[in-house]
Amino acid sequence: ASIDGDAVGERAAAAADEQSLRSALECMDEIEEQISGFQLAFFLDYDGTLTPIVENPSEAKLSEEARSVVRALSYRFPTAIVSGRARATAQGLMQLDGLYYAGSHGFDILGPDGSNYKMAESFRPSLEEAKVKLEEQLAHIAGALVEDNNFSVSAHYRMVAEEERE
Repeated sequence: ASIDGDAVGERAAAAADEQSLRSALECMDEIEEQISGFQLAFFLDYDGTLTPIVENPSEAKLSEEARSVVRALSYRFPTAIVSGRARATAQGLMQLDGLYYAGSHGFDILGPDGSNYKMAESFRPSLEEAKVKLEEQLAHIAGALVEDNNFSVSAHYRMVAEEERE
């Protein structure tokens, strides 16, 4: 196996940049001054933003520290969790009231006031058909996982052996 020096350098530079940035939580007064007169909102993804990327999606667990930070953020600003997962799944994983939840990549949205938007249910039969076809196509690949997210279908490959991914 060869090492791509450019890719390694880019990752090192990104890590250095991350280390030199101050936490936004340490700068809230300054941020609030700069956004005065504007309505600020936060849109956060569950997988890979609030939780680490993991091989099996069911193992992505929100830490209590992250939950506490999101809760505190939502007291000050409108805060949304946007996920490819089903909205009810994302809501169950977060276990926080007072947030906007957008599941299935925004095709199923629930506001903290109970307002709700869902893509037309008429699309469900086509999505179910696509899920069945995808499961059939991936059945022979060990570790492949197909997930029904109500208004989208996900194919997960992180548990598939490297040599089987192409």
